[in-house]
Amino acid sequence: SLLSVGVLALATNLLSIFSTSVDRTVMLSRLGTGPTGYYYLGANIVALLPVVAGLPTNVLTPRFFEVYGATSRGDSLVVLVDRTVRAGSVVLAAVLGVGVLMIAPAVALLWPGLTEGVEAARIAALGTFPVVLFGLVSKVFYAMNRLVVCLVLLGLGAGAGLLCAHLAVTASPTIAAAAAGSVVGLFTTYVLGLLVAYQAMAQRWKLGFALLVESLAPAVIAVALVLLCDRVGGRFWPAASLVRASFAELVFCACFGPWVLRAMRRLQIGRASCRERV
Repeated sequence: SLLSVGVLALATNLLSIFSTSVDRTVMLSRLGTGPTGYYYLGANIVALLPVVAGLPTNVLTPRFFEVYGATSRGDSLVVLVDRTVRAGSVVLAAVLGVGVLMIAPAVALLWPGLTEGVEAARIAALGTFPVVLFGLVSKVFYAMNRLVVCLVLLGLGAGAGLLCAHLAVTASPTIAAAAAGSVVGLFTTYVLGLLVAYQAMAQRWKLGFALLVESLAPAVIAVALVLLCDRVGGRFWPAASLVRASFAELVFCACFGPWVLRAMRRLQIGRASCRERV
């Protein structure tokens, strides 16, 4: 009934909010208000995660319902999920990489008292990646009226994030450790969500695993590029230097630019394929 769907949707949204607040929950309970105060920027980034995730998913939600409603077959959603996740992962990794490289100079310029929270803020920004991608994948469960599955996945991810954040803080009592632990939970939700979605669409798990690996590759490469730029730039300029950030941005964009253009073309082809199927 509509009432049960509404209740499940509300529970899903509440659990999604909790999963993105695990870092602050652990910081306050284990580290206190003092260190947590340096997480001001990271907390704002995390607070925007549901909003950011809603932008692409809200646009694509009608397409998921349209494609599935035309056939009532789960496999009709495969092309939409595949093309969107592949292209979205590349574009999102590029945007996050550019943003992360600017955090240090921006904080030094605008909030010089919060420089101790820069590392944690950069880690928190990484959490946007799995949140947005899971937001895309979760529309499979919405279209097929399987919100219970989505609720379970969010619960597992939130539990994993809570556990990993506590373990990380135990090993290293810092806000960066808590942020890293919570990000593990967010990635757990996406990994499980994509694999389960492929099962729901009556596809072999190997296909879901192949898409998972390809979608995570841009994030891994983006992180590697950011670390490389930090290492090289650190030999010549201080961490908060705008010159260093500009150098890093040029290197990063030169590496990711062609990949992003190919991803956008792939997304356009994916939309055309979905229209033909409908």
